[in-house]
Amino acid sequence: MKNPRTLKQLRQDERVRDIEIDEGQDHKYWLYLKAPFYSAYTDTVTITANSVRDLCDSFNYEVTKGTFVQGDRILEIDGLIKN
Repeated sequence: MKNPRTLKQLRQDERVRDIEIDEGQDHKYWLYLKAPFYSAYTDTVTITANSVRDLCDSFNYEVTKGTFVQGDRILEIDGLIKN
């Protein structure tokens, strides 16, 4: 997959579920990934950043595909959450 370098490219990436821009938060950009993708750095489906460049860099470096554990939930590769 091509590495996105702009907000438009991130929005069009098949791994991205949504992007929110929140001026009032510590992190301006919030990116939410589609299952089964997640951030290997945070072990969540969320990536936050203060700039588009930082968001793209984090996205290109951190996003991986697979199974991960979050609390008492396991997100399987097919995207189903099991307790």
